Amino acid sequence: MTLSKDFLYLSVNGFGPGEDGILGTDDDTFQRSVLVRIPLKEFTAYKAFKYRRFTSTDFSLKPTFDGDKTLYAACHRTTQQLRILAWPENSTSLTAQQITVQGWNGGRGQSTAPSPDPDGRDWLGRSDPRIVAGWAMRRGEDRYIGFAWNAAQNSSLGGSFLFPQVRVALFKRGEGEKLSLEAQPHLWNDQFAFAYPALAGNQDGRAGISVNYGGGSEFPSHGVGVLLPPEGGSSWRWKLVSADKGTNGPSRNSWGDYLSCLASGRDWVATGLTLHGGPAETNMVPRVVRFTFDAEPGLGAVAPGDRLKVLIRETEALRREVDELKKTVEELRKRKDKDR
Repeated sequence: MTLSKDFLYLSVNGFGPGEDGILGTDDDTFQRSVLVRIPLKEFTAYKAFKYRRFTSTDFSLKPTFDGDKTLYAACHRTTQQLRILAWPENSTSLTAQQITVQGWNGGRGQSTAPSPDPDGRDWLGRSDPRIVAGWAMRRGEDRYIGFAWNAAQNSSLGGSFLFPQVRVALFKRGEGEKLSLEAQPHLWNDQFAFAYPALAGNQDGRAGISVNYGGGSEFPSHGVGVLLPPEGGSSWRWKLVSADKGTNGPSRNSWGDYLSCLASGRDWVATGLTLHGGPAETNMVPRVVRFTFDAEPGLGAVAPGDRLKVLIRETEALRREVDELKKTVEELRKRKDKDR
């Protein structure tokens, strides 16, 4: 889901029953993806409205608005090619581009490959390589669109991708809605995995990220950071900090893409989660993180002392929701014990 000044955009995947003939099971099969454009004027006034839609047999379209007049949505055609749709707000039709990117490993089955944490559980057991992040940013007269997704480890693809990583494709907008590949600053580490990114561009033309990391000697943890543009002869590069280090992995081989990141002027506001004190849902600690890149205002070069400022808030509202969840789970357990 994404917003512009005039429209709400929704992207959903449609599934049908698989061989068992039952809808809502792990056997369901993908049918189509749907992109919907809803006018905000009528929608927010609780009035009847006419909407536009686009359907595709490509799996999982990730939309992002360019901040001007065009929605972009991307999906994978292959592990070496993205299909990117452009939908101008003053048009009823879309255009498509196929753009080649660096090859990546799709992993085994529906997972982006194993990344066991210290307790031996695979927190990426249910991850998949669909595109989960899209963002737009502007630097001077240059406009950029970016997309990111989870990918499995594979050191043979170039780079030391010994653990699952976040693949990044950044595009520069040219004439009309045309895009050209600008850079591919993948987020990776040879000691642990990165996964489930959420990104947003701020007013300084930098992209902030909220991301999970873990595996190897690290329990699933939460980090935030900034994708810095080329300055002073450098290339696009990441500056990251740990927002919270988890103390446990999940009770099942799964995590989730429950992260978000929104720009607020020069700052970003992100959500994150970790486990503390145990592997159950009741041990989940949600957080709201406000962070900024501590550099001189404007588009000047990055100085050696520039750093990330991070303010982490365990908000009272989130804490109350967690407490309520714990009470609900405990009540369900008591009922289950009573029924035995």
